Amino acid sequence: KATIYVWGFDINAPNDEMAQYEVCRLTHDAIIRAIIISAKKTDQYYTISDPEWIFDKTERLFGYELKFVLTVGSMIPDHEWVETSPTVPRETDIMVFPSGDVTPNTP
Repeated sequence: KATIYVWGFDINAPNDEMAQYEVCRLTHDAIIRAIIISAKKTDQYYTISDPEWIFDKTERLFGYELKFVLTVGSMIPDHEWVETSPTVPRETDIMVFPSGDVTPNTP
């Protein structure tokens, strides 16, 4: 479980609250897309909580911030994964057929 904080600030419109909201929301959406794509590639399951806006009103608003909780679940292997190379037949290998015939394995 991880709490993800997303903060956005539009430097071109520092006093426009809608611009601050939009940049934060677009950043949040990009992060969610990255999580979904990553989870599809690794066959992990995940849950994402609804975003919660964080408003800390001070004298002047400086960007918008939201947070959400990400829970990722995946298999925990009993041992470390070891990559093995595929078996490549050698020219000296032979094949025995059900009939009993033996034929050299030719590429």
